[in-house]
Amino acid sequence: MWPLSIKCQLTQLLIKTEHIRQLHSGTSVMMSILAENYYIRGLRSFLKKISKGCPQCRRANANTMTQQMGLLPTARTAPDITAFTHVGIDFAGPFTLRRIHKETSSPQKLCLSIRLPQD
Repeated sequence: MWPLSIKCQLTQLLIKTEHIRQLHSGTSVMMSILAENYYIRGLRSFLKKISKGCPQCRRANANTMTQQMGLLPTARTAPDITAFTHVGIDFAGPFTLRRIHKETSSPQKLCLSIRLPQD
């Protein structure tokens, strides 16, 4: 094993080259690979610094955005209302209509919706 200083430019270049050669591996993988041949004090902190500065590593380890849940009205979250209390049903689908005049006959659709108030 060769003891190396982290302040040396050659050591830093060696670590950065190995980081790219190992396809941007994590800190623990890089430490085990470099520990096979070298002894570098302060290696873990330097590897974290490299990972934070590497654009590919930052992109791969980025935090994802989380969707914020909107506030629901209390009527929808009340425990006394059971599921399917208020339900709408479509009894008939679209009807195909034709015009009376033959020269302008093109099929059109009509959707009919009737809603009845519930007690």
